[in-house]
Amino acid sequence: MPRSYQLLSTGLQSHLHGDKFIMTYRERITPWIVVRLLPHVQHLIIRRFHARANAQEYAKLLRRYATDSEFEVMFDCPMTAPTLSPPSDSPPV
Repeated sequence: MPRSYQLLSTGLQSHLHGDKFIMTYRERITPWIVVRLLPHVQHLIIRRFHARANAQEYAKLLRRYATDSEFEVMFDCPMTAPTLSPPSDSPPV
């Protein structure tokens, strides 16, 4: 019988604004994520970390206790980089 466990939601929500992917401040400062791999090339974010080593140790712990699931450490970055452009009403330099 597989072990059951509850995933706690952290309340972190990225969202799309037009064609740009917007990350919250907390998501930007914690780019290393531990994910549970799901069928059909999907994943579920379990927890975020500042340091890669901390994420790897947490994934190791999850693998030990939840043997029926697969966990990986990933780097979560914005889909589009912010662009720096002058405002359209400013005079050319």
